[in-house]
Order: sequence, then structure tokens, then C-alpha cells
Amino acid sequence: MSNVGYGSNLAIGYGSKRLGVRRPPIVASIISLGAGGLLLILSIVSLLLTIRFVNTTYATYETMFQGNRTPQLEDTFFLIGFLAFAVIYGPMLLWAFIGGLIMIGKSTRELLQPWRPANVPADFNNYEDVIRAFKERVISHYRQYLRSLGGSLLGPNTLFLTPTSRMVVTGLGNSLSGHITWLVLALISFGCVIGSYAYLTSESGYQIMREVPAELRLMLEDGRMQLFIPLIVILVLHIVMAAIEVVAIFMLMPHGQPNTVAHEGTEHYRGFGHPAQMFARLPDLSIPLRWNDFLNRITPPQGQQWEETPSKSVGDVGGFTGRVIIEQQPQPILTTGRIAGYMLFIAGWLFILTGFAIYLFILALPLVQMQAVLLTPVVIFLVSLIGSTAALGGNSLRKHGQQMLDVAHFRSNAILIEFIGSLSRADVRVGKAMVDSIESSNVTVRSDFTARFWAAELISETPSLPNMYPLTARREILSLNQTDEAAYWLQFFRTEINKLRSEGVKPVGVDLVSDEVQNLVNANVGVSALRSGAMEKAQLQAAHESPPPLLQEQYGATPFPPGSAATLVDKSCPHCGQMVKGVAKFCRFCGYRFEA
Repeated sequence: MSNVGYGSNLAIGYGSKRLGVRRPPIVASIISLGAGGLLLILSIVSLLLTIRFVNTTYATYETMFQGNRTPQLEDTFFLIGFLAFAVIYGPMLLWAFIGGLIMIGKSTRELLQPWRPANVPADFNNYEDVIRAFKERVISHYRQYLRSLGGSLLGPNTLFLTPTSRMVVTGLGNSLSGHITWLVLALISFGCVIGSYAYLTSESGYQIMREVPAELRLMLEDGRMQLFIPLIVILVLHIVMAAIEVVAIFMLMPHGQPNTVAHEGTEHYRGFGHPAQMFARLPDLSIPLRWNDFLNRITPPQGQQWEETPSKSVGDVGGFTGRVIIEQQPQPILTTGRIAGYMLFIAGWLFILTGFAIYLFILALPLVQMQAVLLTPVVIFLVSLIGSTAALGGNSLRKHGQQMLDVAHFRSNAILIEFIGSLSRADVRVGKAMVDSIESSNVTVRSDFTARFWAAELISETPSLPNMYPLTARREILSLNQTDEAAYWLQFFRTEINKLRSEGVKPVGVDLVSDEVQNLVNANVGVSALRSGAMEKAQLQAAHESPPPLLQEQYGATPFPPGSAATLVDKSCPHCGQMVKGVAKFCRFCGYRFEA
């Protein structure tokens, strides 16, 4: 892949700032900042009110603490309730104060932190999955149904949930199961309370109540609504949160099977050179297809795109296979899951604030009202249960909403090209004529191959954008769409690869007008001229060194008769001085012509 280095300048030029994508969104960070600030204010105000309430309580029971007054039954139950209040209120106050500070700091950091570095988003998590989607029209994570309550609500369409949506729907389904369980328990408890009061007011129960002291009987009768109201509130909380989760699950439900269809094409190419030349030129071919001047992404990296296999049956012939994916810079897109994310996120914060408000302000009301003192510890427990239900349920909703707001979706055009071909070897020579003395040779590789093309628009998602280098948030492919732009990509590469032969990606041949060939020709012409001059000079020298006429008359036309033993004796070339056969007519070293 074409990686861009990490740095502030590159982050501005190629990172998330130029793409205009930030996770979590600024709106979500502002909501968290406001909720954290409000939680901090609630904890401070509650602390001030609680200090005042503790001082008042101490002033009321000071005489009893000093031993000047005998504790009554009401005093005992009140002190038990106050102890339960302190045990629950103290940790909740500390949790609210520290949690508010943490949320303010975290949200402020998200707002002030620099934009993400270059190369956003990261590469695909598994490129084999991308290849399988191109060729087989199958995406790996669309293979199993969701086995949870959320999956039961969505039915067969859970097969096509995106990875992040599947995780969120699974969590919401588990939370929904918990709410249903709590609803059943709350209904059973509510029925038990109603049945108990109904029995105590009946004729049989009246006989039992007659034996109970009047003070206790009065407190039980007065505390009826203090038990009913918390149970009703718990029921309502679980129903409301369950309804929100069901709505969110249906909002995340896919409307149908995603597209996994790409444009396909095949082309046969003959007369190319070494495959490494072609693979090295493919990134240059894709330059006109860039989006907004972002670098295209090439996978796998250079040097790993093809492999060669020698032939076992034919000498100097082999085969090669190669594969390359060229992808445009992904462009951010919006999805309907963002609405569900905001709904869960805002609802979660509202429940969290409601739960802490119950802990910090409502928990002390049974003590302040001084009614049904006998049931005060039980009412404090039920009020704390209401706060826990709201706070914990809201935190679950907030986390699921945060997951959906962190997700980033992208679209990009991409093409997969597979090559399969044969390699052959040949020698190319210049200057192999009879009269040439200088020659040049070279080994050339010729490749003939078939290329298969798949082009489509890719829709992908990443669970979140990385905060720092190295990048870790990988993408998952969601669908492949046939578009006009993707069809243009396919036709573009089919044509441009064929043009590479005229631009140098071809077998090495003999260029008759090249400087190297002209140098060889000129050198051989010079050698021929020297050879001709040497032969002419040797003939003149031989004419001057011919035997006198007296010897010619005595021995005839030749010093030695033809066929005699003297003609088989080696002789010396008068031009170069090398020894040659006696019957030779030309010197094999310099080409000198001997006289007959």
C-alpha cells in the first residue's frame, strides 16, 4: 500500500481534517461536556444540602446522643434508615463528583485534540475478504444469524447486520432481556405487596394486626404508598428503557441484502516484456483516477504483487501470476445508524443524570418526611434501586450510542486485476554478419498473459478513527455496488494496459536507429576499411617481392609444382606475420589474400 508518513503537515493535507470526518462527532463531545458539568454541579449542590440536613438531624437527636433522652422505637428505625442512607449516599456522591470531572476532562480533550493523522481510514482488515467479495460475491461476516433477543426481533435480516451494528444489537438484546427479567421481578414484588396489604385488611389478617402494637400498625398502614410508588417507578423505568432499546434495534435493522456485484471483464495481451515492468507502471496508470488529489491505495505493496513459476517441461519458458487491488481514497458518507446513535447517547445521559439526581436528592426524602419510620430502611433501599436502574441502564444506552457515533462509513471505487501468463526467453544480437567483427547481444523476456478485471464501488466501515500513529482501526467491507464510475475504471485499465507496449513495457528488440546500433555499424565499417587497406598493401608488397625472371623460367609459373610436398608446409602471412596452412588462400587472422 502507498503509505503516507506521519506528521502534522501531512495530517492536514491527507488526514481526517481534509476529509471533514471526526470521531466522536463534536456534537457528542459537547453533550458529554455539558452532562459532565451538570453532574459535577449536582454533586456540589447535593453535598451542601446534605451537610445542612446532617446538622439538623444531629441537633434533633443531640439530647439522645448525650444520654439525656431515652431512645424510642421511632428513633431506632430512623437511625437505621440514616445509616443505610449514609452507606449508599457517600459512594454515590464521590462517584458523581469524580465522574463529572473525568467526563469534563475527556470531552475537553476530544474537542481540543488534533485531527487524526494521514492515511485515514486505515486499510481493510482482511483483503482476502475483499477479493472473495469481488470474485465470489460473498462477504465473510454475512454468514450467521444473530443469536440473541435482538436477533429474534429482527429475524433473518440479522444475517446482513454490519459488524458494529451486530455488536450493538447484541448488547441491546442482552440489556432488553435484563429489563424483561427485572419487570417480572418487579411485578412479582408489586403483587406480593398488594397481596400482603389485602391480606392484612381482610378478616383473617385483622386478627393478626390486632396483636401488633398500635404504633407499628399505624406505620405499616401509612407506608403503603411509600412502597407502591418506588415499585411503580421501577416498572416504568424498565418499560421506558426497553422501549428505547427496541426502537434502536429496529432502526439498526438492515432493509435487505447488501449488493455484492461488481463489473467484470477479461482481456488477452501479447508481446509484453518482463511482468515487473508492467506492475511498476500500474500506480502511474491510476493517477488520473484520484479523488480530490488523494493518493490511490495499491495493495499488495510493490514487489509482492506477482510470482514466477518455472516450466518443468519446456526449457526457457515459465509462467507467472499476479494480483493487484487499486482503490481510490475512501470518501466519508452518512448512514441511518447515526440517528440511532444520537438517540441512545442522549437517552443514556438523561437516565444517568436522573439516576444520580435520585441518589443525591431523593434518597434523603424518607428521612426528611419522618413518615412510616418502620419502612424507612426499605424505602431507602427501593429509592437506591431506582437510582441504580436509571444510572446503570443509562450508562448502557450511552455506551451503545457512543459505539454507533464512533463508527465511520466510507465509499470508494476500486478495481481488482488478476494476471496469468507465460514467460519466454530469447537472445537479441546486433552485428552477426559474415564481414562483421564486432557484435552485441542481450537476453530478453517476453510475456503473454490474460487479465481479469473486477471493478465496483466499495462501502466500508471502521469502528472508530485512531487517535495516534500507528493506525489500528481497520475497515470492514459492507457491500459492492455497480456504478457508472466503476464501469469507467474497468474500461480505463483495459485500454491503458494495452498502451504500455508502446511506452516501453515491451520485449527488448533491435532499434535500428538507436545510437548503440549506429556505433556498432560504424565500427564494423571501419574494420572493413582497415581490412581492405591491409589486403591492398599486402598485394603491393608481394608484387615487389616476386622471384627474378631467371628463376621463373627455371621453375615455371610457381616455385613449387602443385601437389608437391612443399605446398603442404605452413607459411607465414606477409601482412600480419601469423602462420597459416600452406594451401590457404586467405589469412584467417587478417584476411590477407595470397597469390595463386
